[in-house]
Amino acid sequence: MKQVKVGGAAIVFAIGIAAFPAGTPVLALNAPGNVEFSAAPMRSEAPAATPEWNIAENILTIGPGTFTFAPGDSIPWSKSLWNVDKIIFTDPTHTAIVGTPRYMFSAANVRTIEGINDVDVSGVTDMGFMFASTRKLESLDISDWDVSNVVNADQMFWNATSLTSLDVSDWDTGALENASAMFAGMTALTTLDVSGWNTEVLQDAFRMFGDVSSLTTLDVGSWTTGALTSAAQMFQGMSSVAALDVSGWNTENLIQTREMFHGVSSVTSLDMSGWKTSKFEVMGGMFADMTSLETIDVSTWDTTGFASVNEMFAGLSSLTELDLSGWSDLGVSPLGKSVDQTDMFARTPLRSLTIPNHMLLADESALGSPLQDEDFTGKWDVSGDWEGTTEELITRTQSRERDDNTETYLWQRHATLTLNPNGGAGDPITIQSTANKKFTLTESTFELLNAKLASWNMLANGAGKSYAIGDTFVLPAGATTLYAQWQDVPVKPVIDPPTEPVKPIKPVDPTTTVTGGSKLARTGSEPMLVGIASAAVLVAGGAIVFLLRRRTRNS
Repeated sequence: MKQVKVGGAAIVFAIGIAAFPAGTPVLALNAPGNVEFSAAPMRSEAPAATPEWNIAENILTIGPGTFTFAPGDSIPWSKSLWNVDKIIFTDPTHTAIVGTPRYMFSAANVRTIEGINDVDVSGVTDMGFMFASTRKLESLDISDWDVSNVVNADQMFWNATSLTSLDVSDWDTGALENASAMFAGMTALTTLDVSGWNTEVLQDAFRMFGDVSSLTTLDVGSWTTGALTSAAQMFQGMSSVAALDVSGWNTENLIQTREMFHGVSSVTSLDMSGWKTSKFEVMGGMFADMTSLETIDVSTWDTTGFASVNEMFAGLSSLTELDLSGWSDLGVSPLGKSVDQTDMFARTPLRSLTIPNHMLLADESALGSPLQDEDFTGKWDVSGDWEGTTEELITRTQSRERDDNTETYLWQRHATLTLNPNGGAGDPITIQSTANKKFTLTESTFELLNAKLASWNMLANGAGKSYAIGDTFVLPAGATTLYAQWQDVPVKPVIDPPTEPVKPIKPVDPTTTVTGGSKLARTGSEPMLVGIASAAVLVAGGAIVFLLRRRTRNS
């Protein structure tokens, strides 16, 4: 039996033989302060001796050898780390760590760790809290670590608030099951590549990237997530990431999504239309305070298992439309309790909300009221067939007959319709109304000589959208003008009625007896009288023709 003293204190280790390759001496726990060596084949690349370590002048120096930790074992220098600002591995290529070294380098004041990238960690299964609270650590190179046996990495880098970059892109994470809060609180981190990680067995991602507020890009789009059960607060507080693609995730086993995207304030759109949500339970604050979110697709979600949706869509100050058409009744949870809808829509200026008729909205859902100004009337509108306040809308969902239809509630807008004669006689007619009201376009009182009203058009020249007489016109918001379109009516030509021809007056023979058998003597004045008489007849005939024409036109 041999006692090993390190730094003036006895160290006790419990080591599993299976963790070592052939050739490694094994230490067995005997009595407090004593370590017993057992015979085992030697491993040439990693010395069997427990590494010696020393703290002097705020520097932790670690020599070659193998550290082995069983669950619950403490780190030998844990009580002295508070004043350490530098860690040095003197011979890292001959240094190994095995087992569950939780909190191993969790030193609040440490700034650098030299040689750690060459330390053999292939036998480590639990790296929980390994670098937690290293708030002054400015750089860390562990890019070549073999983490293929790591099952648990919860809070591994938690609150490493000074690290700006971390290269873990080539890590083999095929055994990783628990990554809860793994990178949480790394507020200075600007680059992190986990796009190639194997996440087939990852179950717990609670707060995995929580408050990584300086990171601008995160690619998790190709992750395999079929085993994932908890993603609560997974991306919470990632305020600088501008895009997040989770559209292809397999969520068939996901249960916990509370505050999953809470405070992801730079992302403008989320597509989760393909998510399977039958096992979802607690959705509270899932998208809360995503202040830049403009579009989100959750329309087809299966919500039959939801127990809480409190603050689910709260604080989405850029979201104006929300489609929940595929959702089920949120009135009662599977446990027979009322689904918690407290502040579900608080501080979100929804102007369009689509819900199925069987979905009940609770009074405490905090659905906002429409504005009342020159654009909006202060009421909700459904296809021009129903209008009412927010309170009336909620009451309507609670009392109407349940069916599979959906309705889209819109902020009701003021609207005007102007009918312009477009060259016809009369002044334009303006109708004050509201958007979505329906009008039947009939013939108007406008008239145009030798023309009839044929249709209405959005443009005066007839090049816009056209509406036939009798069409139903749905009034859009704002001011709309329809212009009359005229069609010429053929005019029959006016034909003068025939007139009796004026018979010529036969000249009187001077020798002819006119009266009493006597003959008139021929004088020079006789031809003049004949001419005057003829002229009088022609004038009279012309006057008749003129009067007949005038009468015809006036008729």
